[in-house]
Amino acid sequence: MEQFPRENMEDFIEMFRDFEIKKRDIGPAKEGKVTFKLPVAFTEMVLEETGLSFGAHLKKSPYANKVLHKGDKIRIDAAVVKGMFRGPVDSLTDHVAGLLRDVTGCAAIVMVGGFSESPLLQDTVRRKFPGMKIIGAVIFGHRPKVITERVSKWTYGIACTQTYTVGNHPASRKYVNVDGVEKVDDIFSVHVKVGQHLKLEEQQSCKTYQMASADLDSVTVFFYITKDCDPKFVDDPGCHKVGRLDVKVPGYGAERQVTVSMAFGKTETEGSAMVAATGEVVKTKLDFLDID
Repeated sequence: MEQFPRENMEDFIEMFRDFEIKKRDIGPAKEGKVTFKLPVAFTEMVLEETGLSFGAHLKKSPYANKVLHKGDKIRIDAAVVKGMFRGPVDSLTDHVAGLLRDVTGCAAIVMVGGFSESPLLQDTVRRKFPGMKIIGAVIFGHRPKVITERVSKWTYGIACTQTYTVGNHPASRKYVNVDGVEKVDDIFSVHVKVGQHLKLEEQQSCKTYQMASADLDSVTVFFYITKDCDPKFVDDPGCHKVGRLDVKVPGYGAERQVTVSMAFGKTETEGSAMVAATGEVVKTKLDFLDID
């Protein structure tokens, strides 16, 4: 399957789009068969790579009597299609149930993203959480103020440099910078802790930092997350880098300051840095795509 998108990206995208459309139409009451597009290029690749046609493979499979293949389409029993979604739906609702055990006063669930449009998922969520108000992405978009607070899934912070202090920092991490001062790099400076309640669209935990050395004309701010409530260093196990800011800082001297903050929006998290001397603000969106 990995070979197909590499060699036939347009067909793969078309097949994916068709699947995305169909999943929004398949509800718990769906019966009969569901038709999906199956590019001819895919069945040709199956024959070329295995020596057997797609139909021959299908007849040898447990789905021989549940899937029909003709030309560039396959028709699958609705029960089989619904079963394809059962694992992800159960996993998602179990995860939500776990989150709700750790919070109080939550009266609504906001469903966003493409999968939220699945009638199967919507039905399961309503049945599993009968006392909750279910809010769709469209309502959330038109009435964003229905959600004013969220609970942080992660501990957020940045990598910073501190002056070495005996008993507070490991001696193995100590070094002497160009100014002749003993320093320690890669300290996890916490801005938000896991489980903390966050007001949407408000800056969280602004912290001011000084330059690591007097001669620097810029600073790079790296943003990190972890499940640990009290991390020490950004290279500790479980820490993930999710963003960076490159900030020009005019002047000279280690006392120059940059203030870093984070803001948690409806669907995005933003990091920002403000240069104290000029008031210039640089922002970035934190990226969680590669985080499990």
